[in-house]
Amino acid sequence: MTRWLLISVTLVLVAGLMLAPPSYLLAQSSPPGKATAAPAAPGAKQANYLKLELDLESEVLKVPKPPPGVPDPRQNYALALKVTNLYKHPWEGVCPTSQLYDFFIEKNGKEIWRWSKDRVFLQVITLVVIYAADPKVYRVTWSFSPEEIKSAGTYRARAIFIASKQEVFKDFQVRFGK
Repeated sequence: MTRWLLISVTLVLVAGLMLAPPSYLLAQSSPPGKATAAPAAPGAKQANYLKLELDLESEVLKVPKPPPGVPDPRQNYALALKVTNLYKHPWEGVCPTSQLYDFFIEKNGKEIWRWSKDRVFLQVITLVVIYAADPKVYRVTWSFSPEEIKSAGTYRARAIFIASKQEVFKDFQVRFGK
């Protein structure tokens, strides 16, 4: 009897969350590059903001072109997204899955690499907390073959912090040679 009561109560609680999610689950959308205020206590001002910074391994990526018939060794290019809470109170946000961020490499607006491609994320709502004076840094590596880079020129690295729906980008140059 107790077991069935526990299962029933659990189902009611889960159904209640699905029908009327708490306010912290209702993420606010903001335009790219703008900070989103964190949910605040009733009657309080929403004054918590996040600052996003995108760091790249270098501003110029040199891609060697090996002679014909020689296999291309893979190259790595490091990217890092730094998320800083600019206010004294913790910032809280929610992601619809366990994925907290994503990174992209683009050329002329066309995506050539996405960090999350072919990755699997848990289908659970994930609470994200960023404390003041405790920035979070998310690091990834773009591993590519030189033959994947079709042309030299300006490329764009983009990063998205999913909990706040903020994104940041930085351009870098690709050059062929040693």
